[in-house]
Amino acid sequence: MKTLKLVIAMLTILVSSTFAKAAGEFKFNVDKTKGNAFYVEFKYSKPTDISVRIVDNSGKKLLNEYYENAHSMIKKFRLVDFADGTYDFIIREDSKTTIKPFTIDGGMVQFLDKQRDYFKPSVRMVDSRLYVDLLAFADRPVYMKIEDQTGEILYYESVKQVKGLKKIFNTEKLKKGKYVLTMMNNDIMYSHPFNIVQ
Repeated sequence: MKTLKLVIAMLTILVSSTFAKAAGEFKFNVDKTKGNAFYVEFKYSKPTDISVRIVDNSGKKLLNEYYENAHSMIKKFRLVDFADGTYDFIIREDSKTTIKPFTIDGGMVQFLDKQRDYFKPSVRMVDSRLYVDLLAFADRPVYMKIEDQTGEILYYESVKQVKGLKKIFNTEKLKKGKYVLTMMNNDIMYSHPFNIVQ
């Protein structure tokens, strides 16, 4: 990896943000007659496009479905060919991602209590300042980097235990061109391209 070049002046403000209320509500219930199946009840205040995935510990995608205009529905998922292990059930909508872990043991599904919610970061450019608001990153470490159009990393930071994080990047020293701000951890990644036109 190339030597990091920090050419961006930055101001960091740690805040205690109030998380936005999730638009979707979900209920997970194991099928009592068939332990390898479960139901998910989806409830949205308005029709919403969502994707549903199941991934294993290695990140391999084992199920991938997309629902348009989901409002109120119940879906059954039967995991006949799934080996014993730990999995994540992932529900993604435009502004939020919910991850519900579960295990399969002896062919029986069991949901774990912990649920991780991620809200899409708000990113906007005002004059020469790039404003980033990470409303929620599930209280997990988040890695942030800015790359130029050649892929060279100009800024990199690891922030631990994010509950509410706001950052302001001063981009005055950046040359004209295309850049990408990436925010990620082991669960999820958001990328925001931006241009410097001065």
